[in-house]
Amino acid sequence: MAFIDAHRDSHWVGPICAVLPIAESAYYEHPEKRADQRSGRIALDRTRNCAPEIRRVLQDNWSV
Repeated sequence: MAFIDAHRDSHWVGPICAVLPIAESAYYEHPEKRADQRSGRIALDRTRNCAPEIRRVLQDNWSV
């Protein structure tokens, strides 16, 4: 991915991906996954189970 990032200004992503064994869609999906991994909120949500708290709030609010 770093190679494509470095050369995408001089060559289009599609032709680079055609030469390398990388699907173009995988290249565009990759930065989104990287951003998700860096997000503090997403990391926090992954480490704790929020389901019991969500059920409690739902019950306290008459299931609305």
